Amino acid sequence: QRSPLRDALRLLLEDPQLASVQNLPATWRESQAKGIALFKTLFDLCLSSPSITSAALIERWPDENIKAHLAKLTTQTIFAPPEGLQDEFIGALRLLGDQHKQQQLHSLLQLPFNTLSEDQKRQLKQLYNDRRDNK
Repeated sequence: QRSPLRDALRLLLEDPQLASVQNLPATWRESQAKGIALFKTLFDLCLSSPSITSAALIERWPDENIKAHLAKLTTQTIFAPPEGLQDEFIGALRLLGDQHKQQQLHSLLQLPFNTLSEDQKRQLKQLYNDRRDNK
């Protein structure tokens, strides 16, 4: 089952140098989504060792379940040509960031407006503005 997180993981396993691309979207780093901690660790490892291979990345994990999951991801087909991997990766990171913003917005909208702090109100306004600007 495809998701932006799985796509980003798969692409990073295919080409660890993608972590070194300049001006990558950063909002995904704030996400608390399931699996994002694994992605952050993998991303940071690729950033510090861009010439690392997929096999070496997978072997770094002591948890056999995660190793198996990462190994399975490497068998999934990437439907982008090699020259399109960077654009696909950037797109997956943008989608992760958008999902995070949507989750933040949803969480804030669950609270009664009169109980929001000034910071939460500013955040809510910014999320609405970002949402409007992206349409």
